Amino acid sequence: MTNCTNRKLVLRDLNLGVNAAKELVSILLVNEKIAHLDLSKNNLQDEGMILLMKSVSQNDSIVHLNLS
Repeated sequence: MTNCTNRKLVLRDLNLGVNAAKELVSILLVNEKIAHLDLSKNNLQDEGMILLMKSVSQNDSIVHLNLS
């Protein structure tokens, strides 16, 4: 299930890949409202993870990130 409530964005088990990670990066760089991001059980691969980690490090609002 995908949803964004109470500053939580849950994108769990959606088979998201590198292209989705690239889109998320552009969203995270301009959106300061997301505090909890759940990307568990996806297929982000190393490239997607690196992109996401760079953008998360520039976003001060994210306090919890699940990449399991």
